[in-house]
Parts: sequence; C-alpha cells; structure tokens
Amino acid sequence: MSAQPDLGPAADSHRRASADELVVPLEALLLDMDGTLVDSVAVVEAVWSELAAEHGLDAAAVLDFAHGRPARAIVARFLPHLDDAAQAEVVADLTAREEQRTDGVVATPGAGALLDAVAATGAPVALVTSAPPALAEARMTAAGLPVPEVRVTAADVTQGKPDPDGYRAAARRLGVDASRAVVVEDADAGAEAGDRAGAFVITVGAARVAYRPTRGVHVQDLRHVSLRRRGDGLEIVVSTAPSAIELASGSYRVRRAREEDVPTIVALLTDDVLGRGRESRDERVYLDAFRDIDDDPNQYLAVVEDEVGEPVATLQTTLIPGLSRGGARRLQVEAVRVAASQRSSGLGAALFDWVEAYARHRGASLIQLTSDKAREDAHRFYDRLGFTASHEGYKRQIELG
Repeated sequence: MSAQPDLGPAADSHRRASADELVVPLEALLLDMDGTLVDSVAVVEAVWSELAAEHGLDAAAVLDFAHGRPARAIVARFLPHLDDAAQAEVVADLTAREEQRTDGVVATPGAGALLDAVAATGAPVALVTSAPPALAEARMTAAGLPVPEVRVTAADVTQGKPDPDGYRAAARRLGVDASRAVVVEDADAGAEAGDRAGAFVITVGAARVAYRPTRGVHVQDLRHVSLRRRGDGLEIVVSTAPSAIELASGSYRVRRAREEDVPTIVALLTDDVLGRGRESRDERVYLDAFRDIDDDPNQYLAVVEDEVGEPVATLQTTLIPGLSRGGARRLQVEAVRVAASQRSSGLGAALFDWVEAYARHRGASLIQLTSDKAREDAHRFYDRLGFTASHEGYKRQIELG
C-alpha cells in the first residue's frame, strides 16, 4: 500500500483496491465543516485575532487552541474570569461577527465533488461542526455547498470536540454505529473526537494533523476521496499517492512499479557513470529484490511514464518511523534516475515536487537522501531544490557468505 494508514486493531475494516488506493466500507459519512468542506480561515483568524486584541490575549495561542473547537470552549479557556453570562455575551458577539463575514469563504478543493457523490450514491451523511446552526448554514451557502439534512452543531452538544458526543449523536441520527462510520476532519480536536467515537478518520490538509487516529489515513485535500457503490453497500475510496506531473513540455504519470518494469528500471540504474560499475547482469537478484520491496508497505518504487506510456524515470522511497525528532516519520529517497532524453525537461525537479507531496500523504515531516561524493552535479541540483548537506554519510560493506 502506498500510504501507511494508522489502522490499529480493526485493520480488516479496509482493503487495498490497487497499489495506491485504500478502500473503507461506508455506512455513514460524518463531515466536519470549517477547514474540511469550507475554507474560512481568513474570517476565523480575523475574528479571533480581534478578540485577542480586545482582551489583551496572545493571538497565536488563541488561534492555536481555537481550531476545531466551539466558541464557548475557547472563551471559557481564555476568559475564565468572566462569569457565565459575560462569556455567553462574548460568544454571541463573536458568532454575530462571523455570520456577517462571508467574503472569501469558499469550498475546499474536492468538497463539491464529494457532496455530489454523496447525493448520487445516496450515502447517509451528516454535518458535524463546532459552529452554531446559523453560522454553519451561512458558511456552507457562501461556499456554494449543499447543507446535509442531518446536522449536529454547537447547539446540539454540551461538550464540543475533542469530546466524541457530536460524532456519536450524528451516527445515531443516521441509524448506524459510529464504529461503522467514516469521519472527515482537518483539526486535532476533531480527529480525536472521531477516533474516540470509534470511527475511521480521514484527516485532510496540506500538513498532517498531529493527532493520530487508531484507524485512519491522511490526504492533502478531498480531491483524493471518492465514493462508490459496490454490490448492496457503499465504499469510500482514498487515493493514497499523487499520480500526475504536469510540465509545459508534457504530462507524466507516476505509478507504483510492477514486476514487468524491473528490466527497464535496471536499465535506468545502469545508464549512469557510477551505476555501470556496480549493477549486476543477473536479473534474478533484481526480481527477488523487487518482491521484497513490493511486499513492504513502507516502500514505494516509482515509475514515471511519458504521454505514450514509456518509462522515463524511477526512484525509490522508504518511510522510516522513528522515535527521534518527536516521533517524526522520515522519507528516504534513493535510486533517482531520469532517462537521458528527459534530463533537460525539468522532470527531475518536478519529480521532487512529487516526492514532497507523497511525503505529506505519508505523514513524513522530513525528506532525506544520500548522494555519492563524486556526483557534484547532483549536489548542485539538490542545493537548488532546498536540500541541506547537514550530515556526513558513512557506509560499510558487508561480505555475505
């Protein structure tokens, strides 16, 4: 599988449809609003920054806590000296400001298509938001999105996210168990709420949500999520790797390598000053190595095809979980080769844009690579891409007997 989802004990609740797709059975779809379906960041940050200024608060701290939480919880956290009535007045004022500001509120990429698919498939769906009812309606309408009939808003729960009550209530209204639902969220508080409700959680955003659900996967935006009917049931399909590179010179497709690609990949590895001296003529060793790679979900051996389907580049990535750097995941990149015919096309740089996008899909916060000291041209190339030569690399050959 190309993305390593955090699947936990209920791993049989999903399956791999292809090398780059994760499929989850769907009985109900529970959708967050702000940041997930609707991009309202500018409005939210403006309003809460105003609150911080008016009350002498640290705006950065307020915004960091506020994302995904109901207004009453935020006010209670930062203005605890106010009594309940005064806090309610602040919340009402903030809500009114947010309702009046809809300029710049737009649908997130893929949100419209996902809701269209919900309508086309008849998937049970609910909106679960920390916003009050009128604000939820105003933002969805401003973004040009249909408002699901079933909604759980700040008015319907006593405890907001990360408490799971909202998602549990939505599942009950749809007549399903929350453990059979899929939650889509963009914030730590919401991801935790969905996880505590027992749902499979899809987190969305350019940066991975820090909270890691027991069962879940991360995507950059909703364009990577689709719905379909399968027999009598529904499935949600998550694309777990970007698949296209667009350049002025043409389009390229990136896909996971197949066994029949091995001779072509080896030819690309050999078409290199250093590669010619260290690659083997025994195809069997490469086939054995390929099978090991293909069986490992932390490996992605990529093939890049041009517009006529001819392989023109390859690289291999390895996802490395670790305890250092706060438990950060790293993506190791190696064996990068671009065919001679493509080396002035910009494909090499574009391929590393793909690597960064893939790293984000996998939740990796660091991309690392090694380069032979003799490859001075490669070093200049990596410098231009923003890589830093921060470490000295060491290797020790082991003789296998």
